[in-house]
Amino acid sequence: MVKHSNENQVIEYVSGDTTRRALAVLNDVNKALSLCRHTHQVILYDRYVAGYPDKQVSLKLQYGRTRYHELKIAALNEFAERLKVQSCGIDLIVLK
Repeated sequence: MVKHSNENQVIEYVSGDTTRRALAVLNDVNKALSLCRHTHQVILYDRYVAGYPDKQVSLKLQYGRTRYHELKIAALNEFAERLKVQSCGIDLIVLK
């Protein structure tokens, strides 16, 4: 099974067998999420932390399917940009 190189970077960083590194990653994720636009925070938190399905999140935000998916992509991109500049420097951005 081949993993995405950015995923490998995160796995290697976290699996360094130190609690300090794991806490640093969690702090960076929290900081990056807190810096995102409010709507993006709701999408990311509800979908990926709370585990609600996309349909439930879109209904909560009162967006149709297409607009919700546009916002979800924007939220993921914003989160990746904000995470990259945190202290751990985790880069989730994939250029196509």
